[in-house]
Amino acid sequence: MEASVFNMALLIVFGSWLVFIPKHLVFIFTKYQLLLFKYLPISHVAFKNEKEAKTPIFNERAVRAIGFANYIGAVVIATKISW
Repeated sequence: MEASVFNMALLIVFGSWLVFIPKHLVFIFTKYQLLLFKYLPISHVAFKNEKEAKTPIFNERAVRAIGFANYIGAVVIATKISW
């Protein structure tokens, strides 16, 4: 039960981070894509040029949706626990 409560709390904490401060994850995605484009030649399949690599895969709205999905996961875990 302790592991389930810990997982639920973790989903709530990281879901809140994604919902209320999505710019952090968008920034991380952008830097990671640039790193891939500059140092891994296989990434040229996904990104044609550096300008395309600078645009993040997920925008802020999509990151917020991932955060709300974390909230739903926490609710699912809460319903599975026998309190």
